[in-house]
Amino acid sequence: MLSIAEAEPQPSAPLTVLLLVRLRPPFSSPVIRVDADDPVFGRGRCGVADCDRTSWALQLCQGHHQRWIHRGKPDPVVLAATTGPIALRAGSDNVDAFDLSALSTQHRLEIAYVLQCRHDDRTVRVIAHTITDMATVLERSGVTSFLDRPLEHWLGESRTLSCGDITRTVALFRYAYQRLSDIGGIDIDAEYATDVWRAKRLGIVMTRSPHQIRFDETTQPWLRAAVKRSARLRLGSGKTFGTVSVDTRAMVWFSRYLTNIAGVAATPAAVTRELLEGYLVSITGSHLQPHTSSTYITSLRGFLDTCRRHEWLPELAPTAVLYNDDLPPRPRPLPRFISEFVMAQLENPTNLDRLPDHTTRVLVIVIIETGLRANDACALVFNPIINDSAGWPCLRYYNAKMATECLIPLSTVGAEAIRPNNNTSNNVGPTGLRCCFPPRTPTPTVTERSTTRPCGNSSCAGNAPSGSTTKPADPSLSPPTNSGTPLARG
Repeated sequence: MLSIAEAEPQPSAPLTVLLLVRLRPPFSSPVIRVDADDPVFGRGRCGVADCDRTSWALQLCQGHHQRWIHRGKPDPVVLAATTGPIALRAGSDNVDAFDLSALSTQHRLEIAYVLQCRHDDRTVRVIAHTITDMATVLERSGVTSFLDRPLEHWLGESRTLSCGDITRTVALFRYAYQRLSDIGGIDIDAEYATDVWRAKRLGIVMTRSPHQIRFDETTQPWLRAAVKRSARLRLGSGKTFGTVSVDTRAMVWFSRYLTNIAGVAATPAAVTRELLEGYLVSITGSHLQPHTSSTYITSLRGFLDTCRRHEWLPELAPTAVLYNDDLPPRPRPLPRFISEFVMAQLENPTNLDRLPDHTTRVLVIVIIETGLRANDACALVFNPIINDSAGWPCLRYYNAKMATECLIPLSTVGAEAIRPNNNTSNNVGPTGLRCCFPPRTPTPTVTERSTTRPCGNSSCAGNAPSGSTTKPADPSLSPPTNSGTPLARG
């Protein structure tokens, strides 16, 4: 796909050594082959029989797509069934590949490392022209390394490309600069000083959102600094990244109210008991759910107590306090159960076979048999089954809510479903480690979201073929009008 020739400059030795150590096959090769089924680089196989090329559009490879255009754009399904494979020509071996052989050594290693990182993340689909754009900008710049110029320079150069939409190219430049800058290590203090904290850069492993905390939405500089200090303290005391993210969102709401009442230039002295009472009325009457508003008020109360304890805001009024009786009552939660009518359908093997792929079917079986939360089930480690002293299979998993590792007895059905799913070498998750249920596709693009199934694990995602129609709902899956079996399951 890529072939950009340029005189080879001398590589930067320290960075080159780091890249050579971290690159692994096949990314260390000048020509990086692309598997049509790869979740990041591939787009599925061509629908023409005996054609192993990657799909380009309409489930056709680039060659068959051109043939489809030359024949007057007939029905793609009819074309795929009646035409033959593309004849081999010179350079055909590099059609489904990133050919970096013509680049300088340093640029080739840097682009290959970015591709490897994107592949391991499995969050964004890499489009070939973005790599071509990056290689073009690098080679024409005449610099030895990507890090020889600041990020703003590369963003400006990428915007000069006359190739239509450059959004993906600009995003790739940002990603590449961050990855290459971090290859020698991340300055944690510098990360905490920024207004956007990314969990991965702080060394925090997150298997679900949120993956970042934003402080730039807090208007007052003094309040933003105090919120960041409180957030770092809570992370250091063992609070989860998600909990601290909720606290930060709560302070954003308070910052907006403070701006509306006292203005952008409000000082800590403006936070009085009278202002807090007005905030309680405002947030309780907002569109937020009662549980959310109660959580936000609790977070504000904890923040004020922490600031007073550590004397972070000396100008804070002594009466700026929230008490227990200021907290609104939380509504009684709805009962959590699945009726027997629905459970019978979920456990029906015929209905399980209708799920898009084997991994999704196994995931549903595991959740039914164990009662695990979906997020915990999706994050199961590779080969999570161990036998107890009696030889009975148990499932080892990490309970994210309790922040502890747990064991749960596993039924024979669940054990037989999981074991075959762990006999593959492709179980690589977003962290680069092998896992039980790796995501099959990266985060869908805007055009893909309309055809992606709404499942928590991205392995449930699947794109409908072009021109397909939605099947009507099966009437047998509709609950009877007088049902309501009050049996709890799970």
